[in-house]
Amino acid sequence: MRLKLLSPDEMSGEQRETYEEAIAGKRGAAPAPMMAWLNSPEMARHATRLGAVLRFDTIFPAELSEIAILVTARHWTSHYEWFAHKRLALKGGMERNIIEAIRDRRTPDFDEPRAQMIYDVARSLHEGHGLSQPLYEAAV
Repeated sequence: MRLKLLSPDEMSGEQRETYEEAIAGKRGAAPAPMMAWLNSPEMARHATRLGAVLRFDTIFPAELSEIAILVTARHWTSHYEWFAHKRLALKGGMERNIIEAIRDRRTPDFDEPRAQMIYDVARSLHEGHGLSQPLYEAAV
């Protein structure tokens, strides 16, 4: 049996409370996976809060965070994450040629040194499962 995706009118009190917390947050909407997560409202609450922190409350502005997200989506060939975050990256001002390079597994030409560093760190974490000492020190 497949999960039934609930409309707000079909949600239990706990599900609706979790849903309303999500739409009141910085996203302004429930993240797409949340509709499945709501089958476990407590898990949905934690996952949504974690996602919001990782997306909106890091030390990096959105345009830099999107680099790490796109590198991760491409590494794992995560079509949904790629689709969602490509759109957000474009909306945030990321150049299309940078997105295309990440898509094609080529190293983009970044004008911003911090953008290059985020790309290098994300790629090293995925492909090398860690950071070399020089890369770590440069990133810090």
